[in-house]
Amino acid sequence: MRQSLPLRWILTIIAVILNALGVAFITIAALGTVPATSIPVVCSIVNEKYTVGTYLFVLSIIQIVIQIVLLKKDFKPFQFLQIIPSLVLSYFVDFFMSLLSGLPLSDYGFKLLWLLVGTVILSFSIALEVKVDLIYLPLDGMNKAIAQITGKSFELIKTITDCSMVAVAVIIILIARHGLYGVREGTIIAALIAGWLVKIFGEKVLK
Repeated sequence: MRQSLPLRWILTIIAVILNALGVAFITIAALGTVPATSIPVVCSIVNEKYTVGTYLFVLSIIQIVIQIVLLKKDFKPFQFLQIIPSLVLSYFVDFFMSLLSGLPLSDYGFKLLWLLVGTVILSFSIALEVKVDLIYLPLDGMNKAIAQITGKSFELIKTITDCSMVAVAVIIILIARHGLYGVREGTIIAALIAGWLVKIFGEKVLK
């Protein structure tokens, strides 16, 4: 996008806030969260002392450290700015989850509705972030670093990372609670629909 730097930062922050809103809708639906937040969500279920946003921020720091280890001298000082969108995302995930806590969840239909609403919002936010192309969230930064080091495509690395994070979340919740909580069919539904919607928003809406 050919906007000025201040406008690009504003659009990036808007994209991150919308990302948090989408994640909150999907998580509140209780049908399973998106892969990127699957570990923070199950950790907050296992230990309710800390919020999803807190665990998400800790995970973001780990992902930045992984980038530093992998890229070494190729890790540019500008990339430390990933901490800004990660802070915004962590705060607003908790904020929106609290705000949306009163949504009707009396039956499966409502849960599915909120899941779909969240997936649409999340997909738009991702498309906007890609279009602005200023600074990525730490997870995407980590995926780019792994792709750079391995020579594999970003899409392949993202798929492997998403699957790995869901697998780790499943293992954590099975060991701690002996059941699937926080990772369910909604995780798969959101993952399948999101990719298609991101492409539509990117090509048809955010030209």
